[in-house]
Amino acid sequence: MTTVNWERFENFFALYEKLQSVQKLIYVIGETHHVYIGSVGCKEGEGGLAVRYQKQYVERSKAIFGSDTPQNQPAFAGTFIDSNGITSENVGDIEKLIQWTFLQRRERSQALFKRPSGRPNIDVKYCGDVPSFLK
Repeated sequence: MTTVNWERFENFFALYEKLQSVQKLIYVIGETHHVYIGSVGCKEGEGGLAVRYQKQYVERSKAIFGSDTPQNQPAFAGTFIDSNGITSENVGDIEKLIQWTFLQRRERSQALFKRPSGRPNIDVKYCGDVPSFLK
């Protein structure tokens, strides 16, 4: 069984600053509305979030919203207790499982990701500051 340890951040920018170089993680932007669930590491993960969200694009998003920090939109990072045993396929399956779980407990209109084709066959345990839809 894989264990994902969750950490809550006030916003995505705080998560990005701390974990932008982590090679394998699941991340959730939002908790109840306008929620995006993604991962780093299902395609090898080299460079972490810093590659997927290059610094200049993070800065531009601040201009788009006219704010240095999002308001009332937490972000969560799920890291793996034993990341050495996690393959890129595992990361992708865990991301899909979390997306599937979100869609079972929240309105589809609040999801900003593609619906997974079904529930992945993987056992996952969560610890730490878990997003409410995973409790």
